[in-house]
Amino acid sequence: MATTQLGATATRLHRAAQDIIVVDYRRLIRQAWRLLDPADVDGTTAVWMRVVLPLVMQGRERSARAAAGYLAAFATAEGVTPPTVVIPAPEVARRAAETSLRVTGPVGIKALTAHGWEVQAAAAAMERLMFGAAKRHILNGGRQTITETIKAAPDVAGWRRVGAGSCDFCRMLIGRGEVYSADTARFASHDDCNCSAEPAYGGGPALSVIQQTASRRTANPTDRARVRQWIADNRATLPA
Repeated sequence: MATTQLGATATRLHRAAQDIIVVDYRRLIRQAWRLLDPADVDGTTAVWMRVVLPLVMQGRERSARAAAGYLAAFATAEGVTPPTVVIPAPEVARRAAETSLRVTGPVGIKALTAHGWEVQAAAAAMERLMFGAAKRHILNGGRQTITETIKAAPDVAGWRRVGAGSCDFCRMLIGRGEVYSADTARFASHDDCNCSAEPAYGGGPALSVIQQTASRRTANPTDRARVRQWIADNRATLPA
């Protein structure tokens, strides 16, 4: 965690800024959802995607810019030189976002109706799932800006997961307060995840993601079960 009160305040304000971004884009993405006709999914998917995907990428860019400002403010509060900010290129993120939106939107509607769901009920259910995916991709802009910047900064030990935790897996990781190596640990975020990363200046050796999930010294059986469940629930979003 932050070593100064100003650092803790910077992290809290950053999380609040990210929440505001989510609220702003939730309204816009819900408006765009009306373009997807659940009774004519095949005929309206392309029109919907041309609107919703740019919205998600705009939100991602805004999240990344907010994270860039946070990194400078947090470093200053902690009494260290602000790092050179690294904002990841959007191409890979754009392809991943398009896949997620398609699967949780039109593909999901067709799958539910094929299993007997009424069309409007299927659309309502998938709208919620779709926005959870959109939210993950938007906030990954900030999360990845933080972790990639830390990875390139030689004087930063790693990062800590911060947030309220919207699921058992997130609450478990936040509660540990461990520092993860930016070189070896990918920030695991699920759809609708509210977590963020906080730079760790000093504070002992950083863990790799393998150490974090498998070490018997740091993980009890309940923790390991939660990790396995999260991996099972999110296998489709994990890299090969």
